[in-house]
Amino acid sequence: MRYKKWLLLATLAFAGLSMVAAQAGQSLVLEFVEGNNLDVVYPDSTSFSYKSGSIMEGDTIPVGATVKTGAGTSVELKLKPNGTVIKLAKMTTFRVEGLATPQKEQNGFTLVAGKIRTVAAVGSQYSVYTSSTVAGVRGTDFTMAFQEGAEAVLLVTKGKVEFGGRGEGDGIANAIMVGAGQFADFFKGLTAEPFSPEQLAAAYDDVAIPTERMPEQAPDEAAAPAESTSPAVAAASDFTPATEPAPADEAATTEAVSKTESAVMDWLRDILGMEIGSITINNETWAKAVIQPTFTIGKFRAGLYLPVIYSSNLFDPSTWYKPSGNDEWSFGTDKGWNQDTWLPALGDAAIDLALKIKFIEYGQPLEDKFFIKVGNLDNFTIGHGLLMRNYANDSDFPSIRRIGLNFGLDQGGWGFEALTNDLTKDFTDYQILGGRFYVRPIPDFKLAIGMSGVVDFNVHWRCAGP
Repeated sequence: MRYKKWLLLATLAFAGLSMVAAQAGQSLVLEFVEGNNLDVVYPDSTSFSYKSGSIMEGDTIPVGATVKTGAGTSVELKLKPNGTVIKLAKMTTFRVEGLATPQKEQNGFTLVAGKIRTVAAVGSQYSVYTSSTVAGVRGTDFTMAFQEGAEAVLLVTKGKVEFGGRGEGDGIANAIMVGAGQFADFFKGLTAEPFSPEQLAAAYDDVAIPTERMPEQAPDEAAAPAESTSPAVAAASDFTPATEPAPADEAATTEAVSKTESAVMDWLRDILGMEIGSITINNETWAKAVIQPTFTIGKFRAGLYLPVIYSSNLFDPSTWYKPSGNDEWSFGTDKGWNQDTWLPALGDAAIDLALKIKFIEYGQPLEDKFFIKVGNLDNFTIGHGLLMRNYANDSDFPSIRRIGLNFGLDQGGWGFEALTNDLTKDFTDYQILGGRFYVRPIPDFKLAIGMSGVVDFNVHWRCAGP
């Protein structure tokens, strides 16, 4: 009798745990990272860096978070318990809009810029958004590449994807169905067409996923064998091109030119941080070409922001955008460098130069006796991070430019740190101020006693003791 009682209790407990698990819904996990140039910005603008160890493989990515991969870094995200894998290529920005629950079966993600590959598990349902398009997925293997105003390409190797413009209520406007062996480019006519082996290789070569990390799929949705066989070879067995292949010499020349162009663009993106696309300013759409190089010399780091925002002609300065009427590329020449106007010209040149500097850093907190960070940054920290850790003031960059300041001095027996999110703001305008003062009562010993405080004039004040 006692045995039956324990069996009944165990059964009820198992059922209860199963119900709790079912209610938990989906979670998105940082499954695999290749490289170390990865940042995850949480909905409250707190930034976590893989390089610093503040985020690691196995950590959960919450709804509303933005994942950013830099040069030379790609990551794999995994939906659990579903099993769907989403791989982010280098130089990609990806946001988690929503995860499925028992009440809502749909997962939603936004590809802000860059490229992703998704390999969906059995029964997966999710949507991938860009600012221009929507892809409705019901189990498939595909890649999507997006650059604002320039590129929105969907390429499907297995399954089908409903693809179209982003309509009212985030619905799919003018939808088409893109099947296995087809691609569609939103900005070059929304039609589904067969892709070539060269197109497949370009789409999949930098987003390969090893077979052992693939999710379980239905027989007719099995993943393309892109890891053991090159994508171009795999494609040859998956579909038949709609046109006769080009002569060998012509095809080889075309492929060589394509690879050269791709290599040049990769270099521009990786080394110079180049972005080409569009931007909306005051309800007007402009084209943009931006270079954002970063320089490191020892403990000194600096990042530049060199934009050309134009209406019609990249090479015609008369069509370039002038914020508040200021020609930010004139460096005082529009004021005139003469005896009467040299002072206004000098001021204009200083402003134009300051707009080209994204950030300047020297040293690191808790490591160097002196450190300073100025500009748009993603890693403002006070002390060991109890009150503020990896706070980002660049979440709205470049539409909003902030000049933040974080600096500190360690004199051995005592030290201090201070920060503000924007030097251009007053106390009543979304200003954040923070500081820390400490002393070391025992010489040459790291134990420190002090006080830290952070105040947000837009929300509330908060402070912590030693």
